[in-house]
Amino acid sequence: MAESLAGPTVRAKRIARGLMRTGRAIHVMATTKDGFICLRSAIGGFYWVANDGKRVLRGENFKEAEGLQGGFISAMERVGVRDR
Repeated sequence: MAESLAGPTVRAKRIARGLMRTGRAIHVMATTKDGFICLRSAIGGFYWVANDGKRVLRGENFKEAEGLQGGFISAMERVGVRDR
């Protein structure tokens, strides 16, 4: 299977922006080769936002991170819309 070279979608960027606007995340650490935006959490650990915006994980490391609920993800997307 070939790797996708596509970067984060608009939805993924909005979710990451929402995490930062609400103070849950401090800043973007990196975009991983596995297709996630990695953000440092304000209270320790990290958030990983899938490049397609369909999944958000939270934990001390990627391997042990747990998926967050869809309602939370949608809320972060709404907060991350630029002109609000």
